[in-house]
Amino acid sequence: MDLMARLTKIEQGFGRLDASDSCWHIGEFQSHGGWSAGETNQQIKNLKIEVPVPPNRKRYKDEAVRYWGGKLAECLSADAIRRDVTFVPAPCSKPVGHAEYDDRIRRVLDDLAGRIGVLDIRELVVTHTERQAQHKGEHRSSPAELLQTLRLNPAALQLPLRPIVLILDDVFTQGSTFRALKTLITPVHGVQEVGGIFLARTVWPKPPEIVLPVF
Repeated sequence: MDLMARLTKIEQGFGRLDASDSCWHIGEFQSHGGWSAGETNQQIKNLKIEVPVPPNRKRYKDEAVRYWGGKLAECLSADAIRRDVTFVPAPCSKPVGHAEYDDRIRRVLDDLAGRIGVLDIRELVVTHTERQAQHKGEHRSSPAELLQTLRLNPAALQLPLRPIVLILDDVFTQGSTFRALKTLITPVHGVQEVGGIFLARTVWPKPPEIVLPVF
């Protein structure tokens, strides 16, 4: 897609992606890097501040929403995405109405729309069964496991989708969430292509070099 020219392509076959998948990212999130690992780490961690947000941290989450909305505006072709694209925010791990429900990805898309004009944003896939967030715990759910907690939202299908559907999520690690959402969205009438945009891709620190003694 030409409209992705300023984003970085994630290699096909990486993680759970297969040859038919098209995903892109903006920054790199350093695993176990903490806030000190750079601006991307700081802004991702601030975006992920958990709901209910402590009053003294609300401005950091709000600033992160604006930061990533601005980054998307810099990277995407405004005319093409207004004309051809339906954006789908990846749902969080809690259903709507849950005390910990977080609409951060929808808020980033709304910020993007405020910068470049009206966009077709649909909360097309929703969580119906609470699950543990992917970045917590040692077990990362497979696409099949995630599918058991997700469903299409009929209210978002009252108007036809655009031919290109782009799923937005915050961090790409293995691609399980993207694969699950793509499985649900691909059969929807009128959809010709489903891709993914991630605010960051997880990278892991290189292990230290082992220097063997010389005898």
